[in-house]
Amino acid sequence: MASKDSSSGSAGKKSFAKHAAMQLVAGGSAGCIEVCIMHPLDLVKTRIQIQSTSAVTAAAASDPHHYTGIVDVFRKMYRHEGVFSFWKGILPPIMVETPKRAWKFFTFEQFKTAFRSAALQTFGEFEDNLAFLCVRTGFPTAKTPR
Repeated sequence: MASKDSSSGSAGKKSFAKHAAMQLVAGGSAGCIEVCIMHPLDLVKTRIQIQSTSAVTAAAASDPHHYTGIVDVFRKMYRHEGVFSFWKGILPPIMVETPKRAWKFFTFEQFKTAFRSAALQTFGEFEDNLAFLCVRTGFPTAKTPR
């Protein structure tokens, strides 16, 4: 009987580790893909924000770094710098977002499991625990009086 309990305990640990690894990989992959898709738009936005706000002159109009709008940024970047210019500087955001998203996805799934197991509690106890967790983690929460 004792061997059955110990084998089910190790199977539970393996199952948790497998699910945790899947959650971390899924979250990290989502973060990496999101950065790869959104980085060109963020780069275009940044180039528009940092350009000089001086009056448009004939020299500025021919400057490849003076932009008149979003489409103009895309056109000039492609024409003067090539298609890979849209992903310049992508490594730092990937290195930040990938582990951040992995950790967020993992903790979300773990809290979801914990709250589902807490469903056996009365709703009032569950609401108190949720409010406490939200306050401790910095999430805004509103609790109505009973």
